[in-house]
Amino acid sequence: MEIIRNESSGKNYFILFCILILAVLPFLILNYFNQPTPEDFFFGEETRTFGFSKAYRSFYKFWGGRFFGYILVAVNPLYFKSLAGYKLATLLMILIYISTLYFFISEFTKGNLTYSEKSVFTLSVFFVFLYSMPSAGQGFYWLVSVIYYNLGMVSLMLAIIFYSRIDKTVEPGKKIIYTATCVFFSAATAGSNELAAITLLLLAFLSALRKIFFVKKFGLTDFIILVAVIISVYIAFTSPENFKRAGYYENSRNIFYSVNNSAIFLTKEILKWIFFSPLLIITFILIPLCIKFCDKGIYKVNPYSITALSLVILYLQTFMVYWSTGNAPYDRILNFLFFTFIILWFYSVAAIIFKFRERINVLYSKIPAFVPATAVLLLLLTLTAENNIKTAYLEIFNGSAMKYDDEMKSRYSYITESKTDTVIIGRITEIPKSFFLLDISNDPNVFYNQGYSRYFNKKAIYIKDN
Repeated sequence: MEIIRNESSGKNYFILFCILILAVLPFLILNYFNQPTPEDFFFGEETRTFGFSKAYRSFYKFWGGRFFGYILVAVNPLYFKSLAGYKLATLLMILIYISTLYFFISEFTKGNLTYSEKSVFTLSVFFVFLYSMPSAGQGFYWLVSVIYYNLGMVSLMLAIIFYSRIDKTVEPGKKIIYTATCVFFSAATAGSNELAAITLLLLAFLSALRKIFFVKKFGLTDFIILVAVIISVYIAFTSPENFKRAGYYENSRNIFYSVNNSAIFLTKEILKWIFFSPLLIITFILIPLCIKFCDKGIYKVNPYSITALSLVILYLQTFMVYWSTGNAPYDRILNFLFFTFIILWFYSVAAIIFKFRERINVLYSKIPAFVPATAVLLLLLTLTAENNIKTAYLEIFNGSAMKYDDEMKSRYSYITESKTDTVIIGRITEIPKSFFLLDISNDPNVFYNQGYSRYFNKKAIYIKDN
């Protein structure tokens, strides 16, 4: 790694880089012990049983409007009977998530930060996410959830990257490529999950309004992208199942309930994210890097307006969940919300630094050298508290991750070697906190059980306690 210049700060960032790498490492290792959930088996077996076309239409009609996500879950590695492929897929998705975040940060700090500085910034943002994400299991090791939510966020970041490049180039060929790529990732975003779709739609409209009324330049490419976004979101939201879902939950489509509970829930979560995560420490450590790249025009915005817009985006995401289900966001959804919050937080910080950069630069330069070093030390100490990173390491070293993997393999062997068409199995005794398993039930007719049964070529598989 290229050492970041500036004497003691360079040493601090090098130490920070090492801490951040070690924070990511256990989540990569845990993929070796990861196992599919019954829902992962179900999607692959639906495709195998009915063919891709019929299965895909069924997913859109009876499951929801995630038209892009269904393509991938329909042919996930279990469709090819590959448990090793499943583990490889979840590992690759973590690496894709981190890589896309790096490219996203790199796009908007280009020419101002070195590769090493961008790496530190990327891993710092991801560190906050790893430390406090509501569910590492649903966020990294449940492939269906990973495809819907992580890939949705990846697609959203890539759509923004290529959209920003359109105005930066004057070459017609590149403009066409960037426009086509932006349209593709916009469709992928809308077709991954509803929160990503509504966020994309809001950003597209705001960008169009800005270009029409402030820039006074709304071209053909802008029109094509806006239309593509509207069509994609329309397709995602008009799935027959989305309309039926209103009747499944008691408080869904209740406007007062949704407005009120969304505000209360989001306020509590934001306070928790700010004060019960390493966010403030990381922000302080990254201020020198923010000062370096905040001379770019994209940060020349009113920080109060950006903060307000950030709250609107987060509120809309939360409201969508309450409006459609009448319940608080599940952990997999909350992961998406939290990551969105982190991105918006650092954009707001950059806008504040741009507005007051001279004052902040002077103040930061007067801080004694031991203070940033102390901040890095405090960050290290936060790892002693309860958090996902600590849990991941514990479950590797105490053997619980391996035990879970072995127990699942024993279950598969028992089912495979059974001579009967109907197999009764016991529950998994211990599911590590870092993983997620919504297991089959004692009813062989539940669709999870049916997918499980088809995968192992059995008539029925169900759980019986004791």
